[in-house]
This record gives sequence, structure tokens and C-alpha cells, in this order.
Amino acid sequence: MRIAPMLLLITALTLVSPLAAGVEDDLQATEAELEAVRERIEAARQALARDEAERDAAEAALEESDRRVQRAARALRAAEEERAALEARVAELEAKMAERDQHLRAQRERLARQLRAVWQGGRDAGLRVLLNQQDPSALQRLLAYHSRLDAARRADLVSVIETLERLQSLEQRLQEQSEALARAEMAARERRAELAREREQQRRRLARLEASLAETGEQLMRMEEDEQRLQGLLDELAEELAAVPERDLQDLRFREHRGALPWPVEGRLGARFGDSRELGNIKWRGLVIDAENGTEVQAVATGQVVYADWFRGLGLLVILDHGDGYLSLYGYNESLFVEEGEWVQAGAVLASVGASGGRREPGLYFEVRADGDPVDPLPWLAAR
Repeated sequence: MRIAPMLLLITALTLVSPLAAGVEDDLQATEAELEAVRERIEAARQALARDEAERDAAEAALEESDRRVQRAARALRAAEEERAALEARVAELEAKMAERDQHLRAQRERLARQLRAVWQGGRDAGLRVLLNQQDPSALQRLLAYHSRLDAARRADLVSVIETLERLQSLEQRLQEQSEALARAEMAARERRAELAREREQQRRRLARLEASLAETGEQLMRMEEDEQRLQGLLDELAEELAAVPERDLQDLRFREHRGALPWPVEGRLGARFGDSRELGNIKWRGLVIDAENGTEVQAVATGQVVYADWFRGLGLLVILDHGDGYLSLYGYNESLFVEEGEWVQAGAVLASVGASGGRREPGLYFEVRADGDPVDPLPWLAAR
């Protein structure tokens, strides 16, 4: 009777063995597939790391290009200012030359009259006086008069010649300076254009890299990081400003200018406060004002420059402190004309419009902060 259980055990083992073998095969296949997935993940991580490293290098190159364009723009501005100063000097000298020319014409007329009188009187007028006069004292006076008259004629003639020579020399020097400044201005313009082309290549390279990273959400994460970094910078500035007791901006009364602030630059609104930035839930915290490259950016109100440098995502950035917790921000600039710590009046030129920070088209990013929080700048600006 023990044979039956033995047969059942043998039968069960016979059925289980293929099942166990199949499970083992599936386990091995799964492990192999998992290993392949891990290898693909590791390869993707390495590729992402390479892309990120290349992107960081491209970003650094773009920052350097922005700074070089700024230096070129400053050089061009200096050349233009020097040229304007020379033109003003030329205008002033031309006025003086006109005055001198009038005086010169008077000298010429007086000299011509004297020469005609000499010619009409003959070259031996002094000799005739000597022969015709009988009174010795009168003779002496006449001879002295003729001597002084001849000396005056010679002095007038020398003065005319010297004036002509000075005017010609001055005119030649001004012409040479004008030509040199024109060459320097042209060279500065060409340099800025060359650097702008180089910066555009860097921007395109960075755009391609960021496009490849956008699929992983990296671009969104960096924009969020940029916002956090900007907020951190503003918080840090607020702490530093609060630690300076002698600062007193209360009398500026920024809040009283709501609805009357001048626009920092003339242009078309490219983005409004609260508009979507087409990535996740990121919104614009200020205005983007499209304007021509190189257009002057002006302060909307009196304040102190608390930041003037390159900042990731906003390029060359200026931040003004207007007191009472109010700040104004100006980004994407091509060149900065102010330094940290400098006080500026409303309407002062802070920078020039550009496309720094990786922006495709020239424009200005303008933001207003109240106690660290971004507020819609439009209600603060005058209607136009």
C-alpha cells in the first residue's frame, strides 16, 4: 500500500521540475533585462552629465561674450562722446575763427589803406619831408611820426601773417583729430558688430544644448533655480541694506509715484507680468519691453545702485534701491554705465538695451519689487 504515495511523489516531482526550470529561466532573463536597463540608465546619466557640462561651458562662454560686447559698447560710447566733444570744440573754434576773420579783414583794410597812402606819397616821402621843412623841431616830429607809422605798418603785416598761419595750423590739427576720431569710432562699431556675431553663435549653441535638455525637464528646473537665485540675491541685498543705519531713502517716497513713473525704455511689450513662460507653471515676474539694440535704459526713479553685474538668466543686470522696501530691476542689457554704490537721479542712463543672458532678440526686462515680492510694474508706469 506504500507504493501509491511513492507514485504520487514521483508524479509531483515530475510536474514541478519543468515549472521550476521555467521560473529560473524567467528570473535569469529578467535579471539580464534589468542589467541592460541599468546600463542604459547609466549611459543616459553620462550623456546628460556631458550635455550639462557642455551647456555650462556654453553658458560661461555666453557670459564672457556678453561682457566683451559690453566693453565694446562702452568703447564706442566713449568714442562717440569724444567725437561730440571735438565737434563742440570745433564749433567754438569756428566762432572764434569767424571773429578773428572779421578782425583780420579790418587789419587787411587798414593795411591796404596805409600801403595805398605810401604808394601815392612815393617811396621817398620821408626824404621830401626832410627837404621841404624849414623848422628843425617840426622836421624832427615829422620824421618820428613817419618812423612810428612804418613800424605800425610792419607790425600789422606781421600780425596778419601770424594770424593766417595760426588759423591754418589750427584748422589742419582739427581736421586730423576729426579723421582720427572717425576711424576710432568706425573701428569700435566694427568690433561691437563682430562681438555681437560671436555672441549670437554662443547663444545659438546654448539654445541647442538647452533644447536637448528640455526633454528631461532640466530647462524648467534651471529657470526655477534662476528664480530662487534671484530671490536669494534680493534677500541678501535686503539684509545688507538693512544693516547700514545711515542709509535713509524715505524722503524719496517711491510709493507716491505710482502711475506716474517714466518708462525705462520706449518699445513694444513683449511679455506682461503674470504671462506664462511656456514651461511648466513659470510666470513672468516683470515686463519684457522689446527695443532696438543700444537704446538707452533710464532709471524710473531716484535711487542707489545696489547691483550691477552679469546674472544668469537675466544677463547684465542693474538693481536700484528706491527706499521704503522698493527695488527696480533692469535686465538683458548690452552694456552697463553705472557702478554699485552709485546714486542716480530719475531719468539717468543706466545701461543700453541688449540681448545678454541668452535672449534671442534685444529687449529690456523690467521688474518692480515691494518688500522682496514682485509686483506688476504696469500700474506704476505712466500711461502712454
